[in-house]
Amino acid sequence: MDVRLVDVLRTGRLGCLYVGLAREEVTELVGPPDTVGGMSQRHLKPSIYRYGDLEVYFGSGGTAPCCGLYLEFPLETSIRLPPKLKVLEWQLTAGAPQSRVAGYLNTHGLAYSLQRSPGLGETLYLCRSAARLVFDEAGGLFSLYVGAIESPAH
Repeated sequence: MDVRLVDVLRTGRLGCLYVGLAREEVTELVGPPDTVGGMSQRHLKPSIYRYGDLEVYFGSGGTAPCCGLYLEFPLETSIRLPPKLKVLEWQLTAGAPQSRVAGYLNTHGLAYSLQRSPGLGETLYLCRSAARLVFDEAGGLFSLYVGAIESPAH
């Protein structure tokens, strides 16, 4: 399935992946994860599936659906997604300044707001799709998150 950044920001979907999918649906759509995490003695099922640069988050409990998609922009390589997802357009890269990101959003008619993330010192652009573009303390683009209001702490 083809992936375009503008579509992710517009719809909140990363190709065929979106918040609300069951674990089984995620693996059926994109295959088994490269690695898993978020397990403990209390929570035996993983709450994080990792596919290349993409992390798929699930709520606690074995049957909880996907509650977030997280992607850190790699510094020196192209974005690595599950093999079933093909990146066709991804014009924003790690470290892109907020002015360039705002220009991209404006060019594509994507509504956003600029907010400070409490305690993290990061700035977020919030799009109607619940997609968030997260910036580091220096103001460079760092990651993309779709899901709950707070992005994962990394």
